[in-house]
Amino acid sequence: MGFRWPLVIVGLSATFEALRSGLPFTKAQGVSLVQTYFDDPSICTNPSPNVDTSVTFNLVNHSANPFWFQETTTTAEALLRNSADDLYSNSFKRLFSSSFGDPNVPLIGVRPSSNGLVYTILDAYSRHHALVIRPDDIWLAIATQFSFFVNGRAEELRDLFVTHQGQEKMLVYFNPGQDLFSGAELAAAFGQELEKRLADPTLRHWIMPSFSTTTDTDRVVGSAVLMGTMKKYYTYFASMTCGIPRITLEGTQADWEDILRRVDKLLEYGLEAKEWHMRLAPVLRRFVATFDDPALDRPETRAFWENMVQYDGTYCGGEYISGWITAFCQFDKEGSWIHGRVDPSDNPTMIDGIAYPILDFSTIPPGYVSVNISLEIDETTYEAELVAGLVGKRVLSSHDTTLSTHGENDTLAPSASWWLFEKLSEEEQTNRLSPAFD
Repeated sequence: MGFRWPLVIVGLSATFEALRSGLPFTKAQGVSLVQTYFDDPSICTNPSPNVDTSVTFNLVNHSANPFWFQETTTTAEALLRNSADDLYSNSFKRLFSSSFGDPNVPLIGVRPSSNGLVYTILDAYSRHHALVIRPDDIWLAIATQFSFFVNGRAEELRDLFVTHQGQEKMLVYFNPGQDLFSGAELAAAFGQELEKRLADPTLRHWIMPSFSTTTDTDRVVGSAVLMGTMKKYYTYFASMTCGIPRITLEGTQADWEDILRRVDKLLEYGLEAKEWHMRLAPVLRRFVATFDDPALDRPETRAFWENMVQYDGTYCGGEYISGWITAFCQFDKEGSWIHGRVDPSDNPTMIDGIAYPILDFSTIPPGYVSVNISLEIDETTYEAELVAGLVGKRVLSSHDTTLSTHGENDTLAPSASWWLFEKLSEEEQTNRLSPAFD
């Protein structure tokens, strides 16, 4: 007969019933609930940790052997290397974050294993150690196997999970101050986004562990397993989102109404000007409407300002820019129409059914004009150039410590500026472009 070992089962019988059914706990199961923050309080309700509800029993009258550590310490990176050697060897470059915190702090009491459930049980069985099993351990093992099952039949099961074909790009934005390199925050953000997009909105709650023993780490693992389950249907991208903490519209509402009336004159200048008007008018109408809803209580007002500008790239930069701000980038300095992407598959900003183009960052036109002027003074002619427009930005101070730490140099505004300068002669221009060498 094989060796039997002491066994500790952590959790109530209700835990196992929830595990069997895949449902989160309810108060009807006889435990007091508290909420633990992760990414959705509805799947983070746990019984009080002060109540010991575990079941412990002995299978044989045999003492347990101590675990023999061949190495006294390890690190988070070494644990990954020795547990998932294929991934580490093929793709690992550097560690951003892990459930073990500081990557430089040695880990004590954790050993590598490619399957933490199966090999732990086998090790306890063959080496005569006691064993502790949590509901989360069993459920995450099941969820991981389910992930493999789905990915092995992705096309066969597609209609059960998504409504699109191929792989759809999933992009989540992080606010300044959030850690883009935090696996925990990434898993939470993508888990929430998946719940919005999946054909079965209950799938996330079903996969996420929500037992009396569940920790924040378990919830990160659960969200990551959900992402892995859907990886044949989605590619995952995360970017820092830029944001404007506060916007002030100066002037009066009548001023903004005046601009709205003025742009109607564009309708007199042909098809391109009419199309430009078609994009400007919805924007200007909402400038006017904001004076009636300065607190942004109306969802449509808030959505408008949140869609002012979006970058397609990392850390508020990148190759493309979108949002209704592109209505002010319709022509280049030669007067040619700037063609942007407006195909629905590119997900352009839409207002009143009008698509606002996604533009290559390099096509943003200048915000100034220039005009040549000949100045005749005392029979002498000066060739001059007048440059004027929105050139530069003013740095202002709000003097509001609720907006920034010191309320200083925390606000920007466009700068309307002009210059009149004497131009270089043609010869001087040539010399500047091709300086002579001594």
